[in-house]
Amino acid sequence: MTALFERCVDWVLDWETEKLTDRPHDRGGPTRWGISQVANPDIDVFNLTRGRAAETYAERYWLPLRCQRMPAPVAMAVFDHAVHASQSAAALNLQKLLRVTADGKIGDRTMDALALAVLELGPHRLALDLLKRRAGLQVDAWIKREEWVHVKGFTNRWLEVCAFVHGLT
Repeated sequence: MTALFERCVDWVLDWETEKLTDRPHDRGGPTRWGISQVANPDIDVFNLTRGRAAETYAERYWLPLRCQRMPAPVAMAVFDHAVHASQSAAALNLQKLLRVTADGKIGDRTMDALALAVLELGPHRLALDLLKRRAGLQVDAWIKREEWVHVKGFTNRWLEVCAFVHGLT
């Protein structure tokens, strides 16, 4: 994997931590290193190591989302959204921002539109726009479900990922 992936996955793993959680309001069920049992039924999250979590993030998030082909700030914005919500949610967010067909899979058309948007806006502005859309989507979901238990945690993470993305080149 690339140095960028290592830097981004280390940030995610440090944020998520190795502590096993199983909160009643978290639909992912038992979770360690941010890897949930519900989303990854074939992984034993109870015995998941940091190294295996990093491999999972590479195989199931980073590479399928084509983050390795994105500018660093955009790659991290997409990657962290996928970790926090889902791969399809992150892809749809990017596609809707880019105004391309939103199918939840990042293919050549999405990547071409991304290249043009980076030229027009720059990678940091585009990443910030993605992060703002993500925050709006999250608030909409809380309103719809009348579920506010995660507001503080999400806000803290969102602010921290914004700062991290700002420091990427």
